[in-house]
Amino acid sequence: MDNQPKVSIIVPCYNEQRTIRSLLNSIYNQSYPRHNLEVV
Repeated sequence: MDNQPKVSIIVPCYNEQRTIRSLLNSIYNQSYPRHNLEVV
């Protein structure tokens, strides 16, 4: 059983074409296994 809590990451963005790829790569490259990402 996994004892680590699940973390939700909510990213509000508007006109962020230049930086969104870097942000998403940074989040997905984290070592913490239990996360949920929502981009709004």
